[in-house]
Amino acid sequence: MTPAIAAIQGPGPWRFLPQGVLWHAGARALVIADLHLGYEHKRARGGDCLPRYSVGDVFDRLDPLFAFTSCETLVVA
Repeated sequence: MTPAIAAIQGPGPWRFLPQGVLWHAGARALVIADLHLGYEHKRARGGDCLPRYSVGDVFDRLDPLFAFTSCETLVVA
């Protein structure tokens, strides 16, 4: 995945990236939310059938964003 360069102006210096993260270039910070890490495993224990994905898959999608933004701080909300 190649991160999109286009961003939507957010409040103040924040930018919304199409990948669903907030980016503050001056602070070199990314804010991500709703990762639901482990969610499918908990639901499966309760009998629900959900597609499985791994934590590695999540970070494989985030790694290009880290490189693109030169992120030094990651906030998981």
